[in-house]
Amino acid sequence: MLFTTKPLAICCTSFNIEEVATRMGVAYFVTLERDIDGLDTMMSGKALSSADFEDKCEKTITRIAQELGITPLTDFLSFSLDTILGHMELTREEAPQNVIDNIKPEEWFDPGDGIASASALISFLTEHPTVTPNVKWVISDLEEIIRILTVAQENGVRWHLEIDV
Repeated sequence: MLFTTKPLAICCTSFNIEEVATRMGVAYFVTLERDIDGLDTMMSGKALSSADFEDKCEKTITRIAQELGITPLTDFLSFSLDTILGHMELTREEAPQNVIDNIKPEEWFDPGDGIASASALISFLTEHPTVTPNVKWVISDLEEIIRILTVAQENGVRWHLEIDV
């Protein structure tokens, strides 16, 4: 799996996101730069994340995106300082300054870029439904991303993807 060789560098140390995913299970979810009145951003995200980590997948969602020449959804992953410190079981007050200084700043992305990637993945998965288990649920997760990002785009709100461990 191509994605397994790329550790997610979020601070002075890296962790391999697949190790976390296979040990604990993860779900992708959309985080907006600010709330939008009336928009429910809840989504499952579990089928989509498992399609990136499970060995029984013929191709991971990340590999498919790379082969299609689109931005992989994992490129939209970003985390706030507090989220990272929380995973390290530290507060801002407890964290050594050198750790805080080496945490990658939170990034925000244009919703149109995420919509383009999710739409292309839906098209591919619709035409090739056997490349990943639970394709119906993976497509459902991608449709939820598009739903959320469409409203974000209409409201000029940037986003990023996070993982729920």
